[in-house]
Amino acid sequence: MDAPGRSKLFTDSEVAELARGIALALNLVVEQVVARVTERIEEARLVPAEDVATPSAAAPKAPPTAVSPWMTIKEAAAYTRRGEETLYRALRTGFSTRWKSGLKGYQTAANSPWRIHRDDLELWIRGEPPSRGTRRPHR
Repeated sequence: MDAPGRSKLFTDSEVAELARGIALALNLVVEQVVARVTERIEEARLVPAEDVATPSAAAPKAPPTAVSPWMTIKEAAAYTRRGEETLYRALRTGFSTRWKSGLKGYQTAANSPWRIHRDDLELWIRGEPPSRGTRRPHR
């Protein structure tokens, strides 16, 4: 199949050896990529690598700490991915547009920090009317 007057660049055995070398190199690259992806996944989960590789039944898990349903303006802003000023405006004026209806919050006294219940914040995010009745955080 060679063209007349042309010489071969590689012999068949050299081509086979090059193919084996390329296959080995690709296997190494794939192993490195898999190792890096596994590291990134473990970092994203914030789980130590030894816990992922060998789960230990002997180590007791601490009970989850109770999370208060009441949020500050800063926490609510981070939760909703809205600015703090947007939440203040929604609390002060009822912030009624075609997408949102009023946001309900609580202050213990005039000029004291606002507290917003997580359920009321969820309703506000979905654009539903605020809950009826009064919710007050425990002091």
